[in-house]
Amino acid sequence: MKNKTIISIAHRLNTIKDVETIYVFQSGGIVESSSFDELLEHDSYFKELWCASTEK
Repeated sequence: MKNKTIISIAHRLNTIKDVETIYVFQSGGIVESSSFDELLEHDSYFKELWCASTEK
């Protein structure tokens, strides 16, 4: 969808792998924003959530 802004709330993080920019909220505020791959490259809250969701 070119030239469109879509806001999506995801509880399953694998559903947002192809999103251009991910905004990560914690305690009511944005704590990180970047692409999926960039968020996983660093020790981040998103990476912590991702690892917890894939441990099963």
